[in-house]
Amino acid sequence: MSNIPITSLPIANPLTGEEAVPLVQVGTTKRTTTGAISALPFGQGTSFASGISFVTVSSSFSALPSSRVLAAASPITLTDAGTSAPITISVGGILGVPNGGTGTSAIAANGVLIGDAVGSSITTVAAATTVGYLLTTTGTATPPQWQSLSGVTSVGLSGGTTGLTISNSPITSNGTMTLGGLLVVPSGGTGTSAIAANRVLVGNSVGTGISSITNATSGYALLSTGAASAPTFQALPVRELLTASRTYYVRTDGSNSNTGLVDSAGGAFLTWQKAFDVAATLDFNSQQVTVQHGVEAGVKTFTVSNSINSMTGNGSLLVKGSGTTGNTVFNVTGADCFILNNTRCTVNFDQMTLLGGASGLVNVVSDSTITLGSSARFGTAAALAHIYIHDFKAGGLILGANYQIIGNSAGYHIFINGGFVFHESCAITITGTPNFPGAFIAAIANGGVQCTNFSATGSATGSRFAVATNSVINTFGQGLNIFPGNIAGGTASGGIYIP
Repeated sequence: MSNIPITSLPIANPLTGEEAVPLVQVGTTKRTTTGAISALPFGQGTSFASGISFVTVSSSFSALPSSRVLAAASPITLTDAGTSAPITISVGGILGVPNGGTGTSAIAANGVLIGDAVGSSITTVAAATTVGYLLTTTGTATPPQWQSLSGVTSVGLSGGTTGLTISNSPITSNGTMTLGGLLVVPSGGTGTSAIAANRVLVGNSVGTGISSITNATSGYALLSTGAASAPTFQALPVRELLTASRTYYVRTDGSNSNTGLVDSAGGAFLTWQKAFDVAATLDFNSQQVTVQHGVEAGVKTFTVSNSINSMTGNGSLLVKGSGTTGNTVFNVTGADCFILNNTRCTVNFDQMTLLGGASGLVNVVSDSTITLGSSARFGTAAALAHIYIHDFKAGGLILGANYQIIGNSAGYHIFINGGFVFHESCAITITGTPNFPGAFIAAIANGGVQCTNFSATGSATGSRFAVATNSVINTFGQGLNIFPGNIAGGTASGGIYIP
């Protein structure tokens, strides 16, 4: 075949792979097919010393069979150095915001980066040249700008009602404001600038101020003095523990400022109540405390009711007249001569005459027990009874007491309202035939009387006994008529009398 330029050859039909193609292999011209050439792995020759490699960079060659086109987008570029040379891939330019960059190649010193209005790029706000400017917004469509504090010409501070004061206020340029004064209680302060060592702070009577309480002697305690005044340090009230019996004296010429321990005008108490109150401060420690009328000339009459309350220490209390029969008289109008209320000990009455009364000449109330001496005398009483046992927790231990009855009562000699009385081995003397409209002795409301070895000299009028509402009087075989009276006793509502 003559030499004909390839461009003069007619265009071939589509290749089928069977077309013969000449090639030189190891110096010898041979033939192969287009299909065999097409089957060769790209970049690797099976019979060549080195593989067949080519990369099409220009898109104008993209129509070549099995060809690929390399293309680059900013900031990546491709550099083709020519045949048998490497293609260089370079990253250059500026990485934009959508690719995680800033989109800018330079940031001014101390500038502030700010997104543009749509958030696709970043701009820089230069640093402010004036000290004290603030980066302030200028609307959502424009970036913020450095601006001065517009409209503020001074800054001031007030203490208001806190008690604090402010110096150097207001400030119109540079300066310092200083707090002073005292922070008051309503604002969480104390209202005071100094507290002496070891003082106790106490609110005032209306809670708006604070004061301090002076410290006290070692061992003192802070005790309340009422809701309207501040507490004070006081010695603790410690009970004196008795190790022997004690006697307090009462005289009409005495004084409640005395100790009560001496039978004289300068030593005795003036009132019986003072003596009972002092006794209540003691720990009896199983000892006997005696409150006694001192020796005075003539008959002395006391007209004030007395309360005996809350003794401590399991001892006994003896309330005693002057020792001369009839010289110590209690004549109280409209009230009981003695009220025993929660005494928690036995109280013995001796060497005195009792008159007047309201509920009883002696009214025995909860946790209290009466006993009698042989020189006790019960006179005319406006009271319901000479001895009134008020409730089921009260009682009497009248044992071996040869006491006297010299007057009437409005109801009974002994009236028991739920309590219990042991009346044993007593020989009483009755003078003047007194009258007991209710009964000489009565028990109601589950009360009880245990009476043995009872005898009475003299007579009285009225019912001998009355027993009602499940109460019991037991005389242990002494019969129905042992109690004074001219009317037979009676029972009612479950009351029982055991003769």
